[in-house]
Amino acid sequence: MGHKLYDRMSKCSFYHWKMHYLVHIISEDIIVVDPKKIKFIKEWSTPMNVMKVRSFRGLDGYYKIFIKLFYRISHIIT
Repeated sequence: MGHKLYDRMSKCSFYHWKMHYLVHIISEDIIVVDPKKIKFIKEWSTPMNVMKVRSFRGLDGYYKIFIKLFYRISHIIT
C-alpha cells in the first residue's frame, strides 16, 4: 500500500450547491439539462430527410423528460 496519490487543489472544488456535469446542472434538489442544450433542441429546424429525422429522434428519446411540452415539438415527426 505504498502508493502515493495526490490531488491538485486547482482541479478540486468543494461545497458547491450547483455544478455542471456533462450536459446537466446538478443541484441539491434537482437535476436539469443545461438551458443552452434545450435552446438548441427547440430551435432545431424541421428534418426533411430520413437521416435528419433519425438524428432528431435519437435526441428526443433522452431530452423529452427534461423539456416541458416536448410532444408539441416532436409531434410532426411521430
